[in-house]
Amino acid sequence: MQRTAIVTGAGSELGPHIALGLGRAGYGIVVADIDRTAAAECADRIETLGVPARVVAAAVRDRAGLNRIVARSNELGGPRALVNNAGGCTPRRPHPSATAEEWTAATESG
Repeated sequence: MQRTAIVTGAGSELGPHIALGLGRAGYGIVVADIDRTAAAECADRIETLGVPARVVAAAVRDRAGLNRIVARSNELGGPRALVNNAGGCTPRRPHPSATAEEWTAATESG
């Protein structure tokens, strides 16, 4: 049976590295990210390792998106591991210049 991991936020920053590491360990990967293009690029790299990858463009704060992520993992036998790497914690500029909207988006992202 294929071991499967879901990696959220897998399209950028640490996400692709986490997903590739799990792929190297033999896990099939559900590559979940709000950026479909970035997720697809990550999935292509994973598949070169000889393990399956599935792409889901979804935000983890969206229940329908979560359902799509789980459904794709079920195609690979169901999840055995979850890395919740989605979201942000601070705006990409210093606190004094960040707007309230940027702080809200960063703390509620995913």
